[in-house]
This record gives sequence, C-alpha cells and structure tokens, in this order.
Amino acid sequence: ELDACVRERAGRIAENAPLTLRALKIAARELRKPEGLRDLGPAHAAYAACFASEDFKEGVAAFLEKRKPAFRGR
Repeated sequence: ELDACVRERAGRIAENAPLTLRALKIAARELRKPEGLRDLGPAHAAYAACFASEDFKEGVAAFLEKRKPAFRGR
C-alpha cells in the first residue's frame, strides 16, 4: 500500500508548475540548514519569478475556465 500511496502523491505533486516545484526545492534545501546558515534570498527570488511567469497566467486562466492547466515551465 505504501508504494501505491507514494506513487499517487508524487504524481499529484509532479502535476504542479515546474517553476513552483523548483522554488519549493530551493526553500526546502535552505530550511534543512541550521537557522544561522540559511540564505532564503534565492528561495524568495524563485517564488517571485513564479508570479511573473507564463505558467502563473496559465494556472489562473485554467482555474477561471475550470480546466486542467498545461504548464510549460516558463
């Protein structure tokens, strides 16, 4: 059961916008570090880039049109 659950969750995560997943990975790497060694600047920049991306616009349009988004990593 665990393998099936992990596959299902990983598949759902992978459906998200690539730029958002990238930003999340950057933040997670920094948050694993001791607080005094963290540099969250790159994570903040990556998240800001998400909101200026074509994928963000596609996500909003897909939501408003009640359809599944077609993310392209841009």
